[in-house]
Amino acid sequence: MKNLILLFTAFLFLNCSSDDNGNQPLPVTVNTAIIGSWTGTFSGGDAGNWNATISDLGVVSGTAYSTTFQANYTITGTVDVTGQLNATVGNSSTGATFVGLFQTNGTCSGTWINTVEELQGTWEGTKD
Repeated sequence: MKNLILLFTAFLFLNCSSDDNGNQPLPVTVNTAIIGSWTGTFSGGDAGNWNATISDLGVVSGTAYSTTFQANYTITGTVDVTGQLNATVGNSSTGATFVGLFQTNGTCSGTWINTVEELQGTWEGTKD
């Protein structure tokens, strides 16, 4: 009986350890081949170049330069574990939404749309 109580106590202790994260999702890292600096171009209703950095948690940050409007814009967004991009260039109310795929072979491409200005196009790039 004493062994049964010890076994039950050990079971409870192991299942109630301090590793409990409060049911919060753990950060997901992206493929290491995608992490780093990327550069490329965009074209269509607007045209220019962009550069961005992808962190190990999939956070995308960078800048884009429009040769059409001769202005710099901030890039913010995320890349998921499969390399799918969801980003905004400019601000969320008047900027463009960029979607696409960053691939482990060092290439990326997708589409963009700015509904306020009624512009759209494509983008592409490579890892630095």
